[in-house]
Amino acid sequence: MKKIKSLKLSPPSHEIYSQLDHILGSPDFHASPNQIAFLKFVIDQTLSGKTCEIKGYTVATRVFGRGPEFDQRVDPIVSLQASRLRVALEQYYLTAGKYDSIRIDIPKGTYVPTFDRIRDIKPERRFQNDGVVKPEKISTSPILL
Repeated sequence: MKKIKSLKLSPPSHEIYSQLDHILGSPDFHASPNQIAFLKFVIDQTLSGKTCEIKGYTVATRVFGRGPEFDQRVDPIVSLQASRLRVALEQYYLTAGKYDSIRIDIPKGTYVPTFDRIRDIKPERRFQNDGVVKPEKISTSPILL
């Protein structure tokens, strides 16, 4: 019997862009202008279906203004900014964004963002011992085969 993989769909583009605007407008999102440009670039490329173009070299030359001679082994600008951006996103989702319905992440090992829809679980199961509402995560990131 053949096992079929379930493909979960991403939130629509307009919802992702709305979430991006929400994040960028939050005083709890602490990212530099370069990190914001990086985030916008990778989201635009992903939503345009150009994830294959999201590479360190492309980000360095198109976002950070590096020349065609850019070498990531010598200049770690992309990996450093990606790491800092991941921290800024994580901090945002731990504070102001903890109840947002869409989560944007850039997983380690890639610069391609993921988009997850978060939904509340049943009210009687929402409260843990500390009385804090716990949202349930539903992954809607595309599955690459």
